[in-house]
Amino acid sequence: MNDDLEKVKLNLYENAICFANEAISCAIKADENKQKWKFAIINIVQTIELSFKELLFREHYTLIYYDVIKRDNTVTLSDAIKRIESILNLKFSEKEKRNITKAQKLRNQMIHNEIEFHPNQAQMHFIKMFSLANFFFIKNFQCNLIDLLEPSLREYITETKDMIKELKENAQKYFDENEILISDRYLCPMCDNSSFVIEEQKCYVCSHQEELIECPSCKEKYFEDNLEDISNLFEYSSEGRLYTLENDFGYSDTVACSDCIPHIEEDIEKQKDDLAYYAEVNDFGKY
Repeated sequence: MNDDLEKVKLNLYENAICFANEAISCAIKADENKQKWKFAIINIVQTIELSFKELLFREHYTLIYYDVIKRDNTVTLSDAIKRIESILNLKFSEKEKRNITKAQKLRNQMIHNEIEFHPNQAQMHFIKMFSLANFFFIKNFQCNLIDLLEPSLREYITETKDMIKELKENAQKYFDENEILISDRYLCPMCDNSSFVIEEQKCYVCSHQEELIECPSCKEKYFEDNLEDISNLFEYSSEGRLYTLENDFGYSDTVACSDCIPHIEEDIEKQKDDLAYYAEVNDFGKY
């Protein structure tokens, strides 16, 4: 039989491993061509998504579909996580879900938009995602993803882990020499190391740089993703589809850190109670 006429068929599990091999291959090539990091990250996130779907498939084949009746489009990575937790009763840590969300967001940006990234950051993110995929395979498929890679690709993981270890050691040496305490550093959102120097706004492990934003309430500096929108606490009037802000209760800045939000909510509720009491006493009707 002509080999060109033979079909190639991969199940979800085999397809996930195929993407993992391609991810490592791209990561190796990224030493000479930095743009290959884009494909390394896209492929490793696809590995994670397919492995999640494989786990759902093993429970029941319809679970991989968004609509289990129509069975046309498969679930997204986010939906797969929800089904694994709610139906299979397997829980992800908040850190794992946060990292997966970041990876999914980065993959979508790389596919659908213009991108800018530092190679060190991309490598850290890639290793973090590969480690997550490997842990998922060990935990749920009772095998090590590294062992399923093509032999020529396995050495990369070991070499990269040694490199990251060296980066961490060099960063700690810098902190010690310059008396930069742990209280002077944040957990880096890219590499999850306590190596982001607040004053310099730079990570000394993965080289991530980001301008910190001051919380309007407590004046502490935070990463932009750590500030939350509080505009839903304000009062609005509506006319048709047009909404007009009526009262921001003195919080003209619409963001705050998670520590301040409970206090802001309490303060706004108190203001509402005071306004309602004042309106009732003076017979003004609704304030």
